[in-house]
Amino acid sequence: MKNRAHLNVLPWIGLAALLMLFLTIMVRLKPVNFFGSFSDDALYFSSAQALAQGQGYVLPSIPGTPPATKYPVLLPWLLSFVWRYNPSFPGNIPLATAVMVTFGCGYVVASFLFLRRHPGIKDYEVLLLTALCALHPVVLRYSAILSSDIPFAALSIITFIIGDRYMHREAGLAGAAVTGILSGLSLLLRVLGAPIATGILLCAMWRRAWRQAAVLSATIAPFFLWVMWTSVIKPPATPPAPFALFGPGWQQTWLYYTSYAGMRKLSIIDLGLTSYIFFSHILYFIADTSGYLISPLFRRNVVLWFVSTLLTFAIILFGIRLQVKRSGWQPIHFSLLLYVAIILFWDYLGWDRFLLAFLPLFVAGFYLGAKELVSRAWHCRSSGLWMDKIIWGALSAAILLLSVGVMWNFMLGERVELHAESKKRELLLSEKREMYDWIRRNDSKDARVVTPDTEDAAFYLYTGRQAMRRIAFLPAGAYDEQITRRDLDHVMDVAQATGAQYWITVDQYDASWKAYHDLVQARLSLLSSVLPEVFRSSNGHVRILGLRCVQEPNNPDCRAVGGILFPSNPNGGPR
Repeated sequence: MKNRAHLNVLPWIGLAALLMLFLTIMVRLKPVNFFGSFSDDALYFSSAQALAQGQGYVLPSIPGTPPATKYPVLLPWLLSFVWRYNPSFPGNIPLATAVMVTFGCGYVVASFLFLRRHPGIKDYEVLLLTALCALHPVVLRYSAILSSDIPFAALSIITFIIGDRYMHREAGLAGAAVTGILSGLSLLLRVLGAPIATGILLCAMWRRAWRQAAVLSATIAPFFLWVMWTSVIKPPATPPAPFALFGPGWQQTWLYYTSYAGMRKLSIIDLGLTSYIFFSHILYFIADTSGYLISPLFRRNVVLWFVSTLLTFAIILFGIRLQVKRSGWQPIHFSLLLYVAIILFWDYLGWDRFLLAFLPLFVAGFYLGAKELVSRAWHCRSSGLWMDKIIWGALSAAILLLSVGVMWNFMLGERVELHAESKKRELLLSEKREMYDWIRRNDSKDARVVTPDTEDAAFYLYTGRQAMRRIAFLPAGAYDEQITRRDLDHVMDVAQATGAQYWITVDQYDASWKAYHDLVQARLSLLSSVLPEVFRSSNGHVRILGLRCVQEPNNPDCRAVGGILFPSNPNGGPR
């Protein structure tokens, strides 16, 4: 009995050691350096500040201070307690990032518990697979950022575990209610909690657990109706009257901040383009699912990348199929099918962050699939057919190569790049603070600014001045250059509509723009050449450009640049 108890406690000791390793890596990564690197994090934190100050759930960084109708409220509400405890910014950023790292620890524990439930995986294998999830560069990155990705993934995995346990005919109804509450909380973190909840409900119906399904539905319904109304059905906030006359660049950027559904409608240009986006997303789904394991090593050769991606994806599917055969359909399987079906119609690329809740499933699938295939290959060594030996031998060699690639990526891949990015951002922050200080010294509180994509809400928190990104590109522009060209013609709409005085440029971290075409960079360079520079940081990576000619296009000194600033309307008036 003592030996059995000793063996039972060993996995938990291993988990504790893994958590210590996770925390050590996170401390070395310096999560504070990543604040403002992601478009959502500072928006969440500024809305949390508003909640703490009793202003309600709004976007205080945006001109007009509209209601925050795009993101569910749970994460900003949790972060509001950081502001209540320490209202001094940026001194409260370490505490906020500590909250996210705590959620990261929750993700590690949830992954461990999920993997332990898989038949055919021993305790030491569970720890190895949990380590692969815990120390994955994508997990580390999003554990360092104030976003809903890791909290949502951790809560979803726990919900899958509890749902699998209680969505049976013989299970108690209290467990179904708890599952429903957890599913509802996932909805309050992200709208994509809807396929999570629906998948668990379908699993209950598949198992004919009708009473449990009824309790689950009744528990989820208030959460579902609230989130659907506030984030999907309810019309987005209308821009304040002074802004209403301005062009499509302004309109779509306003919708970007206030409405998923509104922004989505703008991207549905025609059936042909929508179909092209859909099929492209299928390829991205396959590539990014495999990419959890083999990226970035195999990207260096297109042929090797293509073959390794398909083989890795096939092994993952084969392993998941083995799981289903051994233990039946589980809530995570139904939820994955619905989740992927919805994201295939999503405008934005980002499968690596969207699928974090399913990373333990993919890792287990690859491990079990590879293990089974190698086992079959080993048994074929005694086959009298040379062709069987060649096929299984080649497959075993390919799996061995993939496994080596996975370990290389795990040890030397994107994690090294992540630490390098942290150091670069730390150096860049000192230059940004020079810019923030200049703004505070030289402009009034009601001054407005346009910034690179990820800098707007961070700019507000550091300076108290409202800001917006230059323009929210229509995602369809990634597939149709003419859409991007039209957006670029209206890139000054936001600046003109908000009466912005300044245009901020930050070298190296205007990454979202680079995801489009080279013509975007050419357009930005052209604009920078005609806008007067009023501030440059000590190392020249951060600049402030004046927008007088945007606000006074009819000034004689500005007429020469009207065609550059407003290609679709050289006179520069509202349109």
